[in-house]
Amino acid sequence: MSRFFCHMVTRFAPSAKGAAQRGLLMQDSAPVVFEEMIDGLVEASSDDPELASALRWIDAEARRRGITFYDMAFEVLYRHDVSVRAGRWMDARN
Repeated sequence: MSRFFCHMVTRFAPSAKGAAQRGLLMQDSAPVVFEEMIDGLVEASSDDPELASALRWIDAEARRRGITFYDMAFEVLYRHDVSVRAGRWMDARN
């Protein structure tokens, strides 16, 4: 599910990676850009059932973990980014 969500973020908001990093690095300022990007995905999900399903999964996971929807979306994107980078590192090593 997270791979699909990450694909949709890059499809609808190409700056997702940068926004997520800014949200991580700028602890003092509100990650407004990231929240606006996620809000845009929520709006776009009305026309995309697969995206809507991914966002429902994120919402359910956030509720289960007791965190905000935005925090869960960030975690999904962050873990995906780490996984992709680890894969690239392994490929470069071999």
